[in-house]
Amino acid sequence: MPTRSQLEDGIIAAHNAGDFEAATMLGGMVSGGDYTDELTSLGRAKAFATDIPRGFLSSFATGAEGLAQLADTATDFVGLENLLDSDDDNEIIRLAREGQQKINETFEVDPAYRNLSTTK
Repeated sequence: MPTRSQLEDGIIAAHNAGDFEAATMLGGMVSGGDYTDELTSLGRAKAFATDIPRGFLSSFATGAEGLAQLADTATDFVGLENLLDSDDDNEIIRLAREGQQKINETFEVDPAYRNLSTTK
């Protein structure tokens, strides 16, 4: 899939060659978002730097959720099924998942950089 700048260059070249049909088609691709984003070194560095605090903070939210589920399983095992709520009814689990969502929203990475190995 072409990048936006490649499509724009193609529009100019097609227009200069008198191929207005191709220029219109390429313009439709640009306006429809039918292109890949260009990745830059600065964008990669920013995505990497953003993921460090996101990963660190996420580990606490995930840990809290895991501990709450472990406590629920332990109480269920000893016969106290009603002592702690299960999964979505458990307030600690709900808050941990909500915290995870807030962390991901706060430290959001540009979608073009989301699937790079440096942001996993």
